[in-house]
Amino acid sequence: MAESPRRPAIIVAASEIMLKGGNRPRYERLLARNIADAVSGRGAKVYRRQARIIVELGGSEDAEELALRISRIPGVRWVRIGYLI
Repeated sequence: MAESPRRPAIIVAASEIMLKGGNRPRYERLLARNIADAVSGRGAKVYRRQARIIVELGGSEDAEELALRISRIPGVRWVRIGYLI
């Protein structure tokens, strides 16, 4: 059985956003957009999945440098480097 290729990714958790009126999805979308702006031009794909924001790297990016850049965005609680399978 062939091993599936692992793709590098950065997993981002948002800070706790305590809002009334169901506004959390809106603020998560704004955070995802800010992250996408921070990694634009790098071939990365940004999307939300299960209360996390995933930054799927194209392969040639420096994951550590991008993770540091993302960690400085207001609203980011933590950042981890991992792999998607």
